[in-house]
Amino acid sequence: MGKLLFRLQTKLQSKQAPLLTPEQVISVAVYIIFLMTIPAFLANETRPWAVRLDDRVVAVVADQKAAQDVLEELLREQRETLGQPVRIEGRLSFARAGKNDGPVVDLPTFREIIAGEIELSTRAAAIFINGEKKLVVPDEKTAGILLAKLKEEYACGSSGPVTFAEDVQVKPVNAGINEILTFADALSLIKKGTRELQTYTVKDGDTLWDIADAYRMDLENLLAINPGLSPDRLQIGQTINLSESSPLINVIATAEVTVKEEIPFPVEEKEDQNLYKGQSRVVQKGKPGEKKVTYAVTYWNGLEKSRLVVNEEVLKEATPQVVAKGSRLLLASRSGASGRLGWPVAGTVSSPFGSRGREFHAGIDLAAGTGTPVVAAEAGRVVRAGWYGGYGKCVDIDHGSGVVTRYAHLSAITAGVGARVSRGQLIGRVGSTGYATGPHLHFEVIVNGRPLNPLQFL
Repeated sequence: MGKLLFRLQTKLQSKQAPLLTPEQVISVAVYIIFLMTIPAFLANETRPWAVRLDDRVVAVVADQKAAQDVLEELLREQRETLGQPVRIEGRLSFARAGKNDGPVVDLPTFREIIAGEIELSTRAAAIFINGEKKLVVPDEKTAGILLAKLKEEYACGSSGPVTFAEDVQVKPVNAGINEILTFADALSLIKKGTRELQTYTVKDGDTLWDIADAYRMDLENLLAINPGLSPDRLQIGQTINLSESSPLINVIATAEVTVKEEIPFPVEEKEDQNLYKGQSRVVQKGKPGEKKVTYAVTYWNGLEKSRLVVNEEVLKEATPQVVAKGSRLLLASRSGASGRLGWPVAGTVSSPFGSRGREFHAGIDLAAGTGTPVVAAEAGRVVRAGWYGGYGKCVDIDHGSGVVTRYAHLSAITAGVGARVSRGQLIGRVGSTGYATGPHLHFEVIVNGRPLNPLQFL
């Protein structure tokens, strides 16, 4: 090109060269410019293409048309999957690549890059809960079926309308395809409030206390979010929830439930002068009745939340139980204490009255140290003072009216047979004589030859 210009210039400068007309000058200039642009044009035609997403280069390819075919194939696959048109979010463009735009990639690599970079969107349906968009499904028909399925699962035989506790609306939206949930995933999300619950799988040696401590949880909370979980019955491989599900939508259903229920029998008490205070006797056994009750039951997500009685019909009346309660004062003529006995020793009950294994314990044992004073529980006459078989050293006091008190396993006796003693008078000291495993007082109350529970009279 330089040589051509030089020759032309030399010729124009030569005295023998004829002068050029203006038209010839313009033609020569245009021709020269054309010759100068050919190398730049040829160089540009061989430069690769930069693929831009908005203002960012995401890949560099050698062939624009081949890259566009890859894009069209991706879009076609998504259209077939969703059954409706899709579009690319943002502006995708091609331009000749600069030297800093990166290396050229082959088409398989370009497909992988572009599939991860672009965001495809389509028309879908969003479920709004209390005015807030919570999840997206393919279309409004799917949303309607989903909400109907939710109501069906929690209907609980409802005789009335099944409703949602929240304000639930379905609206058409433009959404990214990765945002759209399948039917199963959407139903699970609504029920649990989260895509995945945090769980723990029980291993050998685990205890519920260890698991709660490891995850910084209160044992009470752990049990609350795992209904029916028994701390004593963990099994290897058992799954335990560590987070609580909170449904996005709560389903309210009401149903009328009719059941037969038992009517508890009432208890009627009558005074009986033949029984001492603290004693009782069943005169007539009670029998429960029966009624038919209809409830209006309200369920939340299939679980009963409340019930109200709407009708009640008595099928069989209950028979009351009649109990005779003792009103007779024990030794009222002498005690001055409303018929109650005084405590014979300062001590706690270490063995109660009644069956003790295969044996019957005819009194109560009061724990006290050896030598602790033992006093008469009421005024009376000493009718026994000495060794009495397994009772060891024993004192019996007759209080009249068929009432006798007995004090056994004494270490010492301070009142003789025939002596009259007053309430609270010293009659002996605590010991472990006879069949006793340690120092204590065995105390009995005998009425008409029959031992009764002393705690009824103390």
